[in-house]
Amino acid sequence: QLEKEPMIKSVIVSRKLPDSITVRITERKPKFIARIAESYFWIDEEARILKKATDEQIKNNVILIGLEERDVDKNKQRVTLADKMYAEFSQAGLLNRIRAFNLSNLYEPKVIVEDSGEIVTVALGRENLGYSLRKALEVLDGRGKEIESIISQGGYPIVRFRKL
Repeated sequence: QLEKEPMIKSVIVSRKLPDSITVRITERKPKFIARIAESYFWIDEEARILKKATDEQIKNNVILIGLEERDVDKNKQRVTLADKMYAEFSQAGLLNRIRAFNLSNLYEPKVIVEDSGEIVTVALGRENLGYSLRKALEVLDGRGKEIESIISQGGYPIVRFRKL
């Protein structure tokens, strides 16, 4: 019965003779906030929905976009990739620029950043994520009103400008 609770990962009940029992509960730990079906939820490392996120939490955390309601295996891959991205961007000191990870395509992860009050999408390769994002941000710096998106997958970033 307890395992049906979203925050509970496992329950082990053991009997100690003559007259007692021990209950050991392992809780799920919230990992990321994900947008699923136009709502925001905390999810764990297995991409299981745990609880609804508050507006304050949404504002102060990197959001995962692209999770599917029914494809658990792909969602686990997305969370694993998000974990890798988060660690790499944190180590590179770039997390403060990031609003969201768009992982709808596992082979072309995207990062949503804000610059000059505008949202800009940065498409990254699967490797050297920190380097690719840093290069894109160098190009973007202060030009968010002009730039709509950047493809930064290795060499030189490719810029797509907004239609004015």
